[in-house]
Amino acid sequence: MELRADASKTEWAASELKSSLQLEEMKVKEASAQQFATAAQLMEVETSLAATRRELEESRRAAQRYAGDLDATMNQLDDAQQTAENSMSDLEIAKERLGHLKAGPGGYCLLRHRVQFDSKDEGSTCV
Repeated sequence: MELRADASKTEWAASELKSSLQLEEMKVKEASAQQFATAAQLMEVETSLAATRRELEESRRAAQRYAGDLDATMNQLDDAQQTAENSMSDLEIAKERLGHLKAGPGGYCLLRHRVQFDSKDEGSTCV
């Protein structure tokens, strides 16, 4: 009987050990599945991060291009403004000449001397 009791104890201990082993194997499988899921999530986040970095770099380059375009446009605007100011000055001179021409030959002669108009017949009608 003692052998039977020892055999029962051994079977019970073996059964307990098998249950513990199965429980630990299940925990390892769960941990492994969780690790796999976490690794997949990490890879997805890294891929998204890489795409975001590329988009950010593209945006930075586009912003630099736009800044360069803006500088060029501002320079063109400054040039156009200077040209317009010069044209206004030329227009004022032309208006003044026209007024003198309408006033007669004497008025035109005054204008010629004032704007230092070079003429080969300097003394013809102007004094």
